[in-house]
Amino acid sequence: MDYRVTLASDSFRPAEFERLYGLGRVMGDCDYVRIPAFKPDFSRLIAIQRAGFVERIQRMFKDVDAEVVFSTQSSPFIVRRRMFHFVYDAGDVLSYPAGLGPLRDTVRNGSKGIYNRLLNRLLWDARAPERDWFFALGSSVLNELRTNGYRNCSLALPPSRLDFKPKFPKKKQVVQAARIVPNKRLERYFAIAAQLPDYQFFLIGRKDAWLRSTNQGYVDKLLSSLPSNVEYLDSPVRDHPELLEESKIYVYTGDEKGIGLSLIEAIGAGCMPFSPKATGGSEVQQILGVGEVFETVEEAAVKIRATLEADIPRSRVMEVSETAKKFSPYVFKEWIKEIARTRTPQPPGGMDDPRPP
Repeated sequence: MDYRVTLASDSFRPAEFERLYGLGRVMGDCDYVRIPAFKPDFSRLIAIQRAGFVERIQRMFKDVDAEVVFSTQSSPFIVRRRMFHFVYDAGDVLSYPAGLGPLRDTVRNGSKGIYNRLLNRLLWDARAPERDWFFALGSSVLNELRTNGYRNCSLALPPSRLDFKPKFPKKKQVVQAARIVPNKRLERYFAIAAQLPDYQFFLIGRKDAWLRSTNQGYVDKLLSSLPSNVEYLDSPVRDHPELLEESKIYVYTGDEKGIGLSLIEAIGAGCMPFSPKATGGSEVQQILGVGEVFETVEEAAVKIRATLEADIPRSRVMEVSETAKKFSPYVFKEWIKEIARTRTPQPPGGMDDPRPP
């Protein structure tokens, strides 16, 4: 559409982006504004230091006059133009700008005193987000926003690459691809594997320096409990496509309410998906009409064993793969281009229509 695009982020690594997602050229064509990371100077008064950091970021963007502004992660960005935010967790909006929620709770509920008055002063100029629009990546996220009074929001389906295709015959093995962070609940994945010692499980993960710094000790402790039938690969899934394409089952164990992409990629590869009830994973399965949900490790193990041993026709595997096209990059791109043309956030059919136009 002949737009000049600026990417504001804390890192800019087109080569790494190409390796992980195959989109390095697109990233390389963008202008770049570096956003500093939040690094407190001392261990006390973190709230005040974070407020100062947010104010610093806001100053960087106060004169931005872009025609269209997207925020694809929780951020403290405030610009004069209307912003379109993608929301993975309703708490990110309820604490708008991101990082100020705990401060506001302190101001509202804490005892009166110099500290609270100072926090209140720091928050005084924070702009309310009434004119912005929030795309909820999951119906439970959308419902929570509306329950808290936000009507300037609608559901969005994120784009997932569909590079992976089924390979036959499918093997009696299970796979999951995930960042090694607590909310992925990989302990649950290991517990399921331990219940099924006769089957091979794979975990494709990332334990890079940033993840280690934000979850100190968690990665090493988790991987020290690896069951004997689980093989861990520290790698992007793009480097091991055969594990999705040849595996019969993909198990998602996270608790996130937002829609995750790794599960959709696996469905595109013809994996039968399994997810905990009332999560972003189970919502994906409901939208696509595929897979099984579970509430306990024991229930998951029983259902997974039955599926691994079942004779699933090639035609059924291909049907499962085809359903993932509802999350195709093409559908998402056309939707984004329509927003850029019209500045209209709502999909046809009204705010409750879960489909992008």
